[in-house]
Amino acid sequence: MSTFVNHPTGWADPTVLEDVPVTTTAVVRHDDVTLADLPSLFDAGYQRVVAVTVALGVRLTGPALAVYEGDPAGTFSIEIGFPVERVFDETDGVRPSTLPGGRLAVSTHVGPYDSLPGAW
Repeated sequence: MSTFVNHPTGWADPTVLEDVPVTTTAVVRHDDVTLADLPSLFDAGYQRVVAVTVALGVRLTGPALAVYEGDPAGTFSIEIGFPVERVFDETDGVRPSTLPGGRLAVSTHVGPYDSLPGAW
C-alpha cells in the first residue's frame, strides 16, 4: 500500500494514494467521543471486532484502522476496526462499514492520544 516515514515528533509524512477501491470494514462506532475516551475505546473495540469476525468466519484483510468524524479538539465520532473480505450482519455491536475509494491521503500517528489534534 504505502510506506510511512516517522518523524521524531511521532508524526508521519502523509501519503496520497490514487484510485483506491472502496473497502469494506468491520467496526465498532462511538459517537460523542473525546480524546480522554480513546484509550479504553481502542483496546475494547479492536478486541470485540476480532472476536466477532472470527466467530462469523469473516477474514480480516488489512491492519487496524480508526476513522474520525468531527472536531478532534472537542467531540467527535469514531469507527474502530479492520478492513474485511465481505459484508456481514451486525453482531454484538460490530457492524459493516466502508472506507471511501478514490484519491485518499493517509497518515500514521505514533505517540500519546493527547497529541492527536496536532497530528490531524
